[in-house]
Amino acid sequence: MTKIKCLCCTLSQICPVCLGLLDEDEYRFIVYPGAQTVLILCDIHGLLTRCKRYWLALTLMSSYLQLGSTPWLNTPLRKDSVLFFRDPSNTDALLLDSPYICGDMPKEAAININDTISTLGIRLLELCFGTPLESSRIVSEQAGPGFAEAVDWCLHAEELSNGSWRKEICTRVIVPLDYCHKQISKQLVTH
Repeated sequence: MTKIKCLCCTLSQICPVCLGLLDEDEYRFIVYPGAQTVLILCDIHGLLTRCKRYWLALTLMSSYLQLGSTPWLNTPLRKDSVLFFRDPSNTDALLLDSPYICGDMPKEAAININDTISTLGIRLLELCFGTPLESSRIVSEQAGPGFAEAVDWCLHAEELSNGSWRKEICTRVIVPLDYCHKQISKQLVTH
């Protein structure tokens, strides 16, 4: 991958896939041209199997755990923030194994972590049911108690300190989602 020296020069060139990467302190940003065809999370729900939705839930939560305190991703995860690029070699196919989180550099101070985690809970609900929604009471019936507890914790997280939220997300969300994904993967292998 090419390291970008001048972002304006790079953006002015025609490049069909990836423009390159930017290194800023300890952060690395991969830059794609804006004209590339992408679909957002709420547009692809019908294309995802339950196993793929669970994998995506685990991937998004793990990514948020790693990136949630960076300036790039300290805002709630909106429906249109999760992007899937089209496969450059087959424009009819999406790269569903490679989700991208589109972040904004906020002009104001970081928002309340509890609001952010509640929004993550809503994204988990949408992945559980395979459809966009804002709340649901039947997660346990659809996805099991582990997934339901992860969603419930995100939606009702108590005041978290800046230092404790990572451990809490790992324990209360990522571990149960990993278990759910492993269970559904086992079921697919045995059938």
